Amino acid sequence: MPFNSHAYYITSSTDRIIIDAMSAVGKLGGARRFVTQFVNPVAPGDTVEITVSPELISGLSFTSDSNNLILSSVTETEVATGITYSEHLYSDEESKPVRAYVLTVAPGCGIFYTGTPEDGEVLLNKGGTVLEEMKAAAQNGKKVIAGVNADFFNISGDYLPRGLCIKEGKLLHGTGSRPWFGVTHDGTPVIGGAADYDKYADNLVTAVGGSNILLSGGGVSDVDLGASFGSTRHPRTAVGYRPDGTVVIIVVDGRQPSISNGASLADLASIFWELGCSDAVNLDGGGSSTFILAGGQGGYTVRNSPSDGRLRKIQNSLLVLLP
Repeated sequence: MPFNSHAYYITSSTDRIIIDAMSAVGKLGGARRFVTQFVNPVAPGDTVEITVSPELISGLSFTSDSNNLILSSVTETEVATGITYSEHLYSDEESKPVRAYVLTVAPGCGIFYTGTPEDGEVLLNKGGTVLEEMKAAAQNGKKVIAGVNADFFNISGDYLPRGLCIKEGKLLHGTGSRPWFGVTHDGTPVIGGAADYDKYADNLVTAVGGSNILLSGGGVSDVDLGASFGSTRHPRTAVGYRPDGTVVIIVVDGRQPSISNGASLADLASIFWELGCSDAVNLDGGGSSTFILAGGQGGYTVRNSPSDGRLRKIQNSLLVLLP
């Protein structure tokens, strides 16, 4: 990935640690991250021996809104050929846990499908949980393996999504002024703003709306630094992709300090960056954030811990189907 004002890289050469970045903020962020991961707890004047793996360490550093998440553990399971589910446990700067649930779908190994209430094309005054939308699609012959909530919607009124909704090539709701995630007929993932829609309109088979494009072309795009929506540690749902077309879907739990303390948009961008993504967009979060996998009792398992204490009725969902 290219350098940008938030990026840093840590490498080693013989007996030296090299921290490189375009900005002083990036270098300072990289130094703090390195010390937290490899040096703490060490008293001033101590001599320590540090073993650093040969892989490049990279990350993002922000002047505000970052909670300096440090990865503690990862558990990973292959749920189908080319489709991997993993749970990532982070520790924040207050030593509180942050849990992320990640689905990685290699090119050609999964089909992305817009889940809707009753698996239908009518959205007005309709709502359903992610689980209900997964089951409705399965009843219509779709091989549903995973699902997350998708776009923001009018929860107190007509339940219409705020942004783009395309289901099997049919436009169900326009973009408005909002960004979106979509998949073209040949399976290529795309993230765009409202102004990008026209050049993809005839080629999108699936699309859902979002709020903030977190990463674009390998650089930080819009993480709402300093604004309440970006800085508050909410539950989050988002989707991105790597340069090779691998799609990465993430749900982060929040509002439950003993389980997960939530993430800012800056935290979310950092997680996508460290998972190798060049592009990512934020979807609806809060009590809507839901991550469900096929399997387990009743055929489906809710993997995250929804902050409402139950599954919320939402508008549309992003489902992953087996080919």
